[in-house]
Amino acid sequence: DGVTDPRNLGAILRNALWFDVPAIITPKRNTAQLTSAAVKSSAGAACIVPIVQVPNLARALDALKAADVWIYAAAQKEKSQPFGQAPLNRPAALIMGDEGRGIRPNVANRADVPIHIPGQSLPGFDSLNVSVAAGILLSTFYELPSTD
Repeated sequence: DGVTDPRNLGAILRNALWFDVPAIITPKRNTAQLTSAAVKSSAGAACIVPIVQVPNLARALDALKAADVWIYAAAQKEKSQPFGQAPLNRPAALIMGDEGRGIRPNVANRADVPIHIPGQSLPGFDSLNVSVAAGILLSTFYELPSTD
C-alpha cells in the first residue's frame, strides 16, 4: 500500500518468489509500477510472480476476507503485536506500507492482526526498508513443502 520505489517492488517480488507467495496485489494508482528497475531488482521474480493491480485495495481486502483469508498488516509498534507472538492463521495476506506514511487507515482497518518486527527504534531510524521487512514477515508464513 503506497510503496512507490520500483526497486522495493522488485525486492518484494523476489521475497515473494522465495517464500512461495501465489500473487502480489497492488493498487493501480500511487504505487510503484513494474519498470525495468523493478524487474532488475526482482532478479527475474517479476516474470514469475503474478501482480494483480486493483482499483481499490480496501475492497480487494474485503473480498479476500469474504473468502476466509486472514489479513495481517505491518503496523507501528503502538498499534500492533510482535509478529512472533501473533496468531498464525492461513490462508493469509500481508499488507506492507510505504516506509514514510505506512499503511493508509482505510486499508489498515481491514487487518485482522496488526503485527510488527521487534527492534531498536532510534531518532530518524524507526523502521526497516519495506522489502527487508516483507522478507522477515513472509518467512513467518512460509510452510516447508511436505515430504510425504
